[in-house]
Amino acid sequence: MVLTGCDDDGKEGVQVISKMGGKVIAQNRATAKSFSMPQNAIKTGCVDLILPLEEISDGVMSIVYV
Repeated sequence: MVLTGCDDDGKEGVQVISKMGGKVIAQNRATAKSFSMPQNAIKTGCVDLILPLEEISDGVMSIVYV
C-alpha cells in the first residue's frame, strides 16, 4: 500500500508486487496530505484500489478474504 508522501518512493516496488501477482492499494488524493507518492504509484498502472485513508483497512480485508 502506498500512503501520503513526497517523490516517487515505492513506484518500483508496486510494479514488482503487481508483476508477482500481488495487489496494490494507494491512498486517494482527497485524504493524502501529499499526493505525490500515491500519484506516482497510480501512474504505473499497477494499483488495484485507490481509496480514502479511512477505507484502506476494509480494502485490505477485501483482498485477504477473497
